[in-house]
Amino acid sequence: MVEHAAAPGRLRLHIAGLRHDAALAARLTALAGREGEWLAAEFRSLTGSVVIRHDPRQPAGAVVTRLGALLALATGRPVPACGADEDRGAGTG
Repeated sequence: MVEHAAAPGRLRLHIAGLRHDAALAARLTALAGREGEWLAAEFRSLTGSVVIRHDPRQPAGAVVTRLGALLALATGRPVPACGADEDRGAGTG
């Protein structure tokens, strides 16, 4: 996963295996919806990205860790650990 510009409470990530995989996007959307941990999550198979809107008090690293766990559930494969530092700038992604 690669982090792009973020703002407090909003994180956009690129997920290599998501691009052009609508079935994976649908599985991730269903899993994220059941979790209820985030305010919203949009998985975009066309671009291979996800935009997650979350409580701004929740660290970006915790969001990325949870996303990794959802990816592992959706794909049946372990996902390498990665971290993210939330950029407090005005992300446009």
